[in-house]
Amino acid sequence: DTEPRAEPRTEFDASQAEKRAATRVELAAGYLARGQYNIALDEIKQALALQPNSRDALNLRALVLAAMGGTAGAEEGFRRVLSLYPRDPDTLHNLAWFHCQQGRLEAAIAGFDEAVAQPTYRGASRSWLARGVCEVRAQRLLAAFDVVRVQVERGHLLGDRLHFDARRQRGNSRERAESKASPLR
Repeated sequence: DTEPRAEPRTEFDASQAEKRAATRVELAAGYLARGQYNIALDEIKQALALQPNSRDALNLRALVLAAMGGTAGAEEGFRRVLSLYPRDPDTLHNLAWFHCQQGRLEAAIAGFDEAVAQPTYRGASRSWLARGVCEVRAQRLLAAFDVVRVQVERGHLLGDRLHFDARRQRGNSRERAESKASPLR
């Protein structure tokens, strides 16, 4: 009596308008990275004409507005994305980073914490690192150190390979310490 589950939606399933909008968003991201904010904003406008509620386009629009110094427009943009896509971890991260840049430390930390709490978030290490940077900017060096230390120990911040290497180094240090303390060598 159970209905079959729908197959996950893939790029193949996207309409032509969705594909064109996604291409515009990719172009806009490239222009943003190069500091070409007006061109990025034009690309985003074209993407939004094709898909008015595109999470990626709206999020990128807020990032571009922030980069252009439009703080009110950027904040409003992030809030709009969150009204359409509640608890979207990438938007929560971006809003938290925006708050950090504005010197609103408590709001930033709360935003990073909310982002990493989302079970679907794949960018948690990015948010932990950004939180550490934000703590440094606020001259809270011990808090920043703790954020980084705990995440490295958990293997979340710098990847599994580095986590493995750090554990191995601790093990080697422990072995060297034990061999120096041991009368049998």
